[in-house]
Amino acid sequence: MFQSRSYKLFSLAFIVIIASSFNLNKTDAISLSFVSKILENKKYITVEGEVYFKKQGGILTTRLIKPFENVTIINADGEMKIYDVLDNTLMQSSSALTSSESSYFWYFLNGNYNDLGFPKLGYVIKDTKVEDGVFITNWVPKAGLNTPIQKIEMVHEKSLPIYVEFIGPKNKALGKIFFSSYKKI
Repeated sequence: MFQSRSYKLFSLAFIVIIASSFNLNKTDAISLSFVSKILENKKYITVEGEVYFKKQGGILTTRLIKPFENVTIINADGEMKIYDVLDNTLMQSSSALTSSESSYFWYFLNGNYNDLGFPKLGYVIKDTKVEDGVFITNWVPKAGLNTPIQKIEMVHEKSLPIYVEFIGPKNKALGKIFFSSYKKI
């Protein structure tokens, strides 16, 4: 997932927001646009796309627009289809690891943005604190969990995540995901 020699910085700009007043029990489908910037070897790669989520069946469709075009469809059972528009090819696979229920989008769209599924992945809260008006939660792997991610720092502002940082052995930064541009719907 993370390369030892590169630092990846992700930035997501949500066009559609999951606000505290948003009730997904009454919503069957939702969509959002995103921009992700990945910093690798001192250069940014910009990824743009759209995500469509249909609650029934947990169908998560991601359409990448930039830097290349493809469509990925994943369901809650882990069945995945990737359509390459340029090559006109379809790749299919199935694995519990690719379930739509393991996606950050899944947790946002189901209102579980307080932990983004870290407990399900085997992480527990080490400590929490409030600093400069933001709520910081530090997650660590349960004893015996073999993972390169030794710590996850999740920061919330007004109950919404603003970033998640992944830290490896020797406190090496592995990656950071920023969440921004929240809008009430």
